[in-house]
Amino acid sequence: MVWPVFSRCAGVGLTLALLLLAGCASRGVKVVLLPQADGSSSAVVVTSNTGLQRTLNQPYQSAAAGPNDRRAPVVTQSNPAAVNKQFSALFDATPAKAKQFTLYFKLGSLELVPESRITLFNAMDDALRRSGAEILVLGHTDSRGPEAFNENLSEKRARLIEAILIERGFTTARVKAVGMGEREPAVVTRDGVDEPRNRRVEIQVR
Repeated sequence: MVWPVFSRCAGVGLTLALLLLAGCASRGVKVVLLPQADGSSSAVVVTSNTGLQRTLNQPYQSAAAGPNDRRAPVVTQSNPAAVNKQFSALFDATPAKAKQFTLYFKLGSLELVPESRITLFNAMDDALRRSGAEILVLGHTDSRGPEAFNENLSEKRARLIEAILIERGFTTARVKAVGMGEREPAVVTRDGVDEPRNRRVEIQVR
């Protein structure tokens, strides 16, 4: 059996490894560290039955331990091509990486700028290709105008896109809309600034 394993190691981020169970627990385990998609460093700690540990911190390093081993797990370097070939079915079944689409609005309104209409269709096409994908819709404004007004406007923008998605067949369970107001601007500005890049809705398909 093959299981994806998520682990943390001090000083590094979340990492993905393959835990290879050789048929049953009596035959031991093998862990293979996979490279991060963005090329960042990662690591996973493998612990034997006796508590001895080894850290994998290089892509395609592997560690194996038998059920009766009293020594630390044995670390070796796996061949990337061999790993990818052996577990191609697992990699093919891995969900696609989350994707973000940004829609921009005219000043103080719920009207999309013309080019963002195309982006919206692209977002829907991407979501349709992902069976069961979740869609997070985040509305934003620039810092021009009262904070309360912008909070309300950002939510209306998010709700507008949510309604369009639902009208096109996405279920309410798959779509969540949130208004962010002036918070988390794409471009940090002083208060009261008309910044087109902050008047936006971000669609996260995952």
